[in-house]
Amino acid sequence: MKRARPNKLRLLLILSLAASASTTAIWIRSRHMSDVLSHGSFTARSRIHWRIESASGALCWWREAMYMDADTFSQQQAGFSFESDPAGYGYNYNGAISFRFYPTRNRSSHTWSHGGFEFFYDDDTIVNRFTGGSMGHVVETSVNLPDWSFVTLFLMTAGLSGVAILGRRHPAGFCQNCGYDMRASADRCPECGKTGMGDKSNGQYR
Repeated sequence: MKRARPNKLRLLLILSLAASASTTAIWIRSRHMSDVLSHGSFTARSRIHWRIESASGALCWWREAMYMDADTFSQQQAGFSFESDPAGYGYNYNGAISFRFYPTRNRSSHTWSHGGFEFFYDDDTIVNRFTGGSMGHVVETSVNLPDWSFVTLFLMTAGLSGVAILGRRHPAGFCQNCGYDMRASADRCPECGKTGMGDKSNGQYR
């Protein structure tokens, strides 16, 4: 009978520590630089743009989508772009930046902020400046997550994985390295090849 191996826990521990170190490096960099990955897609009746920005110790996702009732935009090729700028050069997403060329009238708006976590949602009607009628609508959404929340999550995952590995004890008769049933071959584990795992005669396994 084979028991669950600790290899997955070790892999989870390594990945969590690596992710924590990487996120910490990004956190430190965000204090000095603003890194932005953006994407835009366009059709005759829609204009969708989103950005992911790492700046000022936080990660922000922002998206704006304009939907028109008639052909309005010239079609363009969708694509990605990446840019880095000194800290403080970034954008305030809560309505401060917009690719709108028309007056709008608010339909619904929601804002939530606590402890560095932020959520913003705004849905506006696009208004014809001459007739006052509706031409479509635009939806803007942003989510802001502090970098320390990612570091904390990865460190907690690494800690729990480490505790699970250290506290994992296979019963006598099973390989203490991988959990394979060694009662028929106590000198060498046929699964992982580990030797010297115990004496079959007294049932003591290291």
